[in-house]
Amino acid sequence: MLILVIAALTLAVVAFAIAIQNLKAPRLGISQGRFAPCGTAPNCVSSQSTRSEKRIDPFPGHPEGIEIIAEIIESMPHARIVTKDGRYLHAIFSSPIFGFRDDMEFYRNDESKWIDVRSAARTGYYDFNVNRKRVEGIREEYLKRTRQGSYQESGFSALKL
Repeated sequence: MLILVIAALTLAVVAFAIAIQNLKAPRLGISQGRFAPCGTAPNCVSSQSTRSEKRIDPFPGHPEGIEIIAEIIESMPHARIVTKDGRYLHAIFSSPIFGFRDDMEFYRNDESKWIDVRSAARTGYYDFNVNRKRVEGIREEYLKRTRQGSYQESGFSALKL
């Protein structure tokens, strides 16, 4: 009986620690055109990363790209947009059962003509490629929407893959 009590208390303490960690927002935003780098855990992807296991391709540029991405995210379950302006978007995705939070950022880089992306889990070590798969799902829908008009103006091109 004592072992069950100790196990239950240990589980409660671990759950509380994870919950507190999950609520704490990581360093986000853009500084001199750059996202915060991904850490060493395999739970983050970024188009700005130089490490192959963290690297994911940026999205093709489009003047309304951030707005299009926002519309896609707003249609997704368990997603909430926190910040959105013409060049930057921050969204939080929560897992349906445990409520684990992932932060996703997009930045329209007018210099490179691409939309950079970063997505990372707030807690845990391994995310089973959830962030990479989510980014690729958003990219697929984004390409469908931007290819319809094959927009091309001042260097931005939805067809420039």
